[in-house]
Amino acid sequence: GAKLCGFEVGDQLTVEQLFYGLLIYSGNDAANALAIHIAGSIEAFADMMNEEAKKLGCVDTHFVNPSGLHDDDHYTSAYDI
Repeated sequence: GAKLCGFEVGDQLTVEQLFYGLLIYSGNDAANALAIHIAGSIEAFADMMNEEAKKLGCVDTHFVNPSGLHDDDHYTSAYDI
């Protein structure tokens, strides 16, 4: 059920192009590519997201991926939102 921009191995894109793919098209592949660019891996980016959530005072939030696609360990609460 993921919406993808259709990037292929070897494609070279700018960060700006990836942002457009993420923000305008909701491309989950763009979210993953940006996460890897920023943190080195999707897992490391999720760790960064979890650290930031804690800094913001979130107590019932845990991220697993940058796109928000379903995972049983990916959750938040109304309080945290």
